[in-house]
Amino acid sequence: ARSRAAPTRAATMVRLEVPGHVLQHFWDLANVEAETRQTSAVNLVHELKSAQDAFSVSGAVSDAEMGDAADVGGRLSGDGSGDENEAPPSLTGCSPVLVYALRRLARGLGSGRSGARQGFALALTAAFSEIPLVSLPDGLKLLKTSLDPITQATKGSEARDILMGQLFGVAALVRAMAARLAAGEMGRKEAVDFAAAVAEEVSALAKSKAYLAESASAVIVEITDALGGAEATGVGGDVTTVLERAQSLADWIAAPASDATPESIALATRLWPALPPALRARCDVLPPVTPEETETAANISHAVGGTKKSGSKKKGGELPEARRAAAAARWRSFFRRSHLEKVRDALADSSHAHPQVHTVWGLLMDAARLHSIPGALETLWETQVEQGLMTSGSHQRRFLGFRLFASLLASADAALVPALFSDNFNRCLLNNLAKRDNYLHAAADDCLAHVLKHAKAKDTPPDVRLSVVAALQRLGPHRLDKAGDKKNAVRELLGGLTGDDASEHARELMRIFVNAPEADGDGTDTHGDAPSAAARNKRRLWALEQAVGLWPRLPRETQRELLEFLVAHAYYRDEDGTGAVPKKGEKKRGKKETSVLLRVGVAPLAAPADGLREACAVRASALLAANVKARRAAAVAAAKSAANPKEKGKQNTESVDADRDRDRDPPPDLLAAAAALCRELDAPGSGAALVDGMPEECAAVRASLFSALDTLGAVEAKVGTPNGKKEEPREAVAVAVAPLLRALAVLQVSDWREFTPAIEDLPRCLGDLLAAKAKASEASKPSKNSKASKASKKKKGGDEDDEDED
Repeated sequence: ARSRAAPTRAATMVRLEVPGHVLQHFWDLANVEAETRQTSAVNLVHELKSAQDAFSVSGAVSDAEMGDAADVGGRLSGDGSGDENEAPPSLTGCSPVLVYALRRLARGLGSGRSGARQGFALALTAAFSEIPLVSLPDGLKLLKTSLDPITQATKGSEARDILMGQLFGVAALVRAMAARLAAGEMGRKEAVDFAAAVAEEVSALAKSKAYLAESASAVIVEITDALGGAEATGVGGDVTTVLERAQSLADWIAAPASDATPESIALATRLWPALPPALRARCDVLPPVTPEETETAANISHAVGGTKKSGSKKKGGELPEARRAAAAARWRSFFRRSHLEKVRDALADSSHAHPQVHTVWGLLMDAARLHSIPGALETLWETQVEQGLMTSGSHQRRFLGFRLFASLLASADAALVPALFSDNFNRCLLNNLAKRDNYLHAAADDCLAHVLKHAKAKDTPPDVRLSVVAALQRLGPHRLDKAGDKKNAVRELLGGLTGDDASEHARELMRIFVNAPEADGDGTDTHGDAPSAAARNKRRLWALEQAVGLWPRLPRETQRELLEFLVAHAYYRDEDGTGAVPKKGEKKRGKKETSVLLRVGVAPLAAPADGLREACAVRASALLAANVKARRAAAVAAAKSAANPKEKGKQNTESVDADRDRDRDPPPDLLAAAAALCRELDAPGSGAALVDGMPEECAAVRASLFSALDTLGAVEAKVGTPNGKKEEPREAVAVAVAPLLRALAVLQVSDWREFTPAIEDLPRCLGDLLAAKAKASEASKPSKNSKASKASKKKKGGDEDDEDED
């Protein structure tokens, strides 16, 4: 019997004729070029449809030939014999060419050759979409029977190819399901049943290997999108039904935060609106359920049900707005600092996708931008990157931090830029730029190149460009000298900043600093976790740091404005204590229009002021010390230049020009400006009062100090006039004391308890010095060669005796 059956089987195989150009399509499906694969898939499906149409017209084909054709398919799949090779029921109506093609496409998913897996999955999707003769559940059975099972003898690489083939095949069937639903060729109930079965299969694949989890989560999202999406269907819809039936998927989403994966977070946040109440309650990677969330979900579900029954356009128009509001509320609770810290470890595990960036990061960043959640991106960066990835000992995690920096900077506004240039990130960037043999040198170099490219781009907003420049200025161009060929680019970028642009940006930063956090959208969290005053003031401190970072690029007039701003808010407050802040472009009325504090400080410093005044004091002191040092250096350089002009001529042209500019325009006396401002703010009617009130006796000492400064000012003015005579030794001593008195005038308001005793005797000593000089001047003789000398000879010699006594 076997000898008689063998020729029949062989003859049957010969009768199956597949055109050569159809076979060529299978080779083209493995091409590395995506366009070639797409063309081959379209052409192959067209040939299969033509073959199936011809097969359907010719009803004379015998059942035996169909069975033999199915058996041929079994041989191609590598199976042996008998009943195992019998085609699934729905394939019995297919042409032999279609059966052959479907089996070969399913089997080819397990091939890792070139682009075979991508091309065969594409063709399989198109075949099941355009030829709905085969049911999708039978297509799932076809995948299982076509791909080899994984046994103990299966090698690691082979097992990987088989698992990837299963996942790609399931994804192809899911996309075919979406196409059939859209074309009306599949019922809703049938689609939900198939989706639940597929979701269970995909979840099991994800748990088998970590490298499959991200792709598996993408397939789950495509399943829910095909059913209408979690947002649109809500609780009680088709997506909820799938989640209730697919227990493996539910367990994947509801994993404890300590054992959660990035895919758990991605799926939980995407399916959040449709999670069944029981699953939502045990979902640890989402914030705890609130009564508001429950009520909102119930209202939306009720509105969806009412809209479906009545077909009311009014309700349908209200739904999108209600859904957006509910989504924004959900994401605000997710971006709470405490919750982000809770899922930090799970998000850090996304580095297993190295060198790619896991899709969960794009999901979180897009949600923060879409719903305009204040401070969300800053909190995400600080909790996950600054305090997480950048402090890790893993090179992969720090590499991920660099990639996330580039992603956030590409769409960052001016307020976010200072947050991105955080301390741990800056330290990691500079350390890896320092040496070329550092493991992450290439990544750091690429990150710096991205910063420079973004700052130079024409479509970059001016305020963002200024924020980037200020951040680089804070790092210091000299610290980037070891960045290879990019050091000149950094200096060119910093040098290309105009003074007007820098001044405008500095004033905007000053406005941000004085405003309350709520005024800039950085208020307390409505879902709890109210931040401390220091946390709420973080953006204000960033603004202050950036404004000071712009100092070298500011014109001298703006430098003076910034220093006065710092001094005013370091030591003075609004006299009436209201702390009212005018809106941008709006002026206050009444006496506040003439307030000195409003003129130099933009506005009174709004509460909470914790740590802000101390920050102003520290930076004002540093700027004053640097200015004093610069003035001394300029004076020494000018003296050397005047004493030795020949040596100056030996310098190169650039140095000569630079020295000439410095000689002609030395640094301004900011210490004098600060002392004058303090005196102006101390005056009655200035609208300002000291933060640390000064007793009357200390105020009297301060008044005598300013009186002594007035006297010194007259001496300095007389010496500095063009026709003024050369200063006497006592005048020189008095003029040299002036900077000390001005410094004490500023220091006294910072701590009057410490500096008042040091000031107390200085005005009297200065008065004695100038009084002795005046007495000596009255008794001195004029020059013999002058007319006054001749006139003085007519006088008696009593004056000469007085001069001798002096």
